[in-house]
Amino acid sequence: MLILMSVCYLSSPFTCREERLHYAYEETGVMGCLARSQAAIAVWRDAHPEVRIDHWRCVPRSRVETPL
Repeated sequence: MLILMSVCYLSSPFTCREERLHYAYEETGVMGCLARSQAAIAVWRDAHPEVRIDHWRCVPRSRVETPL
């Protein structure tokens, strides 16, 4: 599973980008990823204080091309 996040810069709120976190949640499926990913997202957010996370979701690696 991938955690896809849309993040926007605090200094320019309409400037956003996609970030991907790679974690091995395939065995738990989407629901397991949703439950486990919150801690990983919090760690990432703390390391990137210049952006805010607009929204996020878990996606199977096979669907990586899906727009956020």
